[in-house]
Amino acid sequence: MIKPLRKNVLVKLLPLYSSGEDAFGPILIDQKKHWDHKIRRARVLATGPAVREISSNDVVVFPGTAGRWVDPPAVSCEQDHSDFRCVEEEECLALEVASYG
Repeated sequence: MIKPLRKNVLVKLLPLYSSGEDAFGPILIDQKKHWDHKIRRARVLATGPAVREISSNDVVVFPGTAGRWVDPPAVSCEQDHSDFRCVEEEECLALEVASYG
């Protein structure tokens, strides 16, 4: 397992929101058409020692251009073809929280 340094957060990308789907209320409008510029969401696998507001298993929301790609074999032995990124805490826009109705 990789342990991020400083204010870095290791995340596993989750599927994009479909049009009209919004898990936490506000509608996120994206002016760019390229896939990489969309708002992305990911589950946090590990955090660096200087990260204060994000913890493991949180779901974070960030711009698609944020972070650096990480090779999956370096993250775990599982070969599930998931995408992993290392993003800085400041690049995260929001935490996704479950709403209880």
